[in-house]
Amino acid sequence: MSKIQPSKEAIAFYEQGEEHFFADTPNYAKAERCFRLAIDLAPDWGEPFVLLAGALEQQDKMKEACDVEREAINRLPGDPRPLMGLGFFLLKLRRYDEAVTILEEVVNLKSHYGEADARLALAEAYEGLGQLDKAAILWKHIVTMKAVHPSYNHPIIEAKQKLTDYGMPPDSDPKSKGSE
Repeated sequence: MSKIQPSKEAIAFYEQGEEHFFADTPNYAKAERCFRLAIDLAPDWGEPFVLLAGALEQQDKMKEACDVEREAINRLPGDPRPLMGLGFFLLKLRRYDEAVTILEEVVNLKSHYGEADARLALAEAYEGLGQLDKAAILWKHIVTMKAVHPSYNHPIIEAKQKLTDYGMPPDSDPKSKGSE
């Protein structure tokens, strides 16, 4: 969380943005407007930038989403969330080299927040670059991780499937197959 103490008005706009963003039927355009108003009132507060980037991404405004996520990174140093967001956006744009740089930074933070997801995304970036040996090392690491919540099984299941897809059992040497 940001250490900035925003005004009550900025917090109110942020909370309205959250309501639109997380609604059963999200309205990302309204969420975007609310987050922008919160930012106008508290430009050093990092939290609205994180969700604004997500609202922009949901509207396929990817360049702006990346720019806003970079602003969030500047305002929330050491917080893995905006770094992960930027890494995911870069993957979506198939900018694999940039995604590797950002996602390696996330993994190196050694945060438990989204660790398996960050490693899975990093493996996807390596896969996109054709570096299957590096991707396989990450997949093998992921399958050894414990899911601390049932919904966290997804990265583990996906990593196992990737290894199977490339003919690499989870306990094999990743350089022996699929890395040509």
